[in-house]
Amino acid sequence: GTVTGVVTDAVTGAPIKDAGVTISSWGGGGLGIGTIHTGSDGVFVITGVPATSAEWPHRVSVGASGYQWASVTGIMVAGGRTTTVPSKLSATAAITSQAGGGRQGSLSGRVVDAMTGAAISGAHVTVKHHGTVLREVIADASGLFRAAGLDAGQAYGVTATSPGYVASSLDGVSVAADSVSSVRLALVPQHGTVSGTVSERLSAAPDKRP
Repeated sequence: GTVTGVVTDAVTGAPIKDAGVTISSWGGGGLGIGTIHTGSDGVFVITGVPATSAEWPHRVSVGASGYQWASVTGIMVAGGRTTTVPSKLSATAAITSQAGGGRQGSLSGRVVDAMTGAAISGAHVTVKHHGTVLREVIADASGLFRAAGLDAGQAYGVTATSPGYVASSLDGVSVAADSVSSVRLALVPQHGTVSGTVSERLSAAPDKRP
């Protein structure tokens, strides 16, 4: 299906250009769709979105420089149909760190399978600062992701999740002004389950008692 919407300023109603939009499953897993950016009219269109079930709706997350991150949950998508999502972002005062002097940097990395080293496409990556989610991005087909517009001189926590894997986190990741900090997140596959019937055959020795 297709998910579309307009990202606007919650106060003025003006459209927000170049806002980053991601879509993920309700449980936080990636859908293999990268970040979509809005046009000058604030409109975004995400195609190729898997259909949802009543138990597992999708979540659309939106972020833009100078605004608080916003998420819309409970998004239902049907195959071959278009779902419209309203999304408004609230303006927030910029937090300037003394060390960064108001400048920003970026954080990039790769999500891989800890056992095989293979890239994990569609992994859901969150960047937090003091417990607050600042960015949510989806790893591409090569497992690569990038979170831009982070205040320099700060330390961030990065977490990656993907269905079938144990979540992996890194704390204290520093970002410098006008530069890109790189990280590698290795996810360990979850243990599988074994089902079936276990039987035991015992050999009975003949009773030689009189």
